[in-house]
Amino acid sequence: MSDRVPAPIKAIRTYCLDCTGGNDAETRRCTARQAGKGSIDASACHLWPWRMGTKADKSRSNKVPVKSRAVRLECMNCMGGSSEAVKTCPSAKCALYPHRLGRNPNQAHRKPSLISIEKLKAYRFKPKSRAHTTLNKVVEP
Repeated sequence: MSDRVPAPIKAIRTYCLDCTGGNDAETRRCTARQAGKGSIDASACHLWPWRMGTKADKSRSNKVPVKSRAVRLECMNCMGGSSEAVKTCPSAKCALYPHRLGRNPNQAHRKPSLISIEKLKAYRFKPKSRAHTTLNKVVEP
């Protein structure tokens, strides 16, 4: 079994403390702009809402990216917007490194069982309701 890495929220907290020189008060007062949705902007931080290591701070915006997405966007920001550069990131000592691909490496990524695949297919391809089918029928004159 491989070694567990810190959870995304802990990694974000560590990264933010590193950014502010380990000063908790400075992290709390962080003046970084909150990045817009999917933006690549060196002066903005996708991690800002999660900087305190607890639930998201929504004081600036109600639209907060999920932790794993925020890490991915911050890594993209760091690497100049290149997803290939994020994959081959040389900064293995960065707190965000294990999470740079936008997923939590601690969670088991298993293949779905045949039963769950069949249930999903049944759900996706179930017959449409009567209201839908009557709207799509061609009426002959």
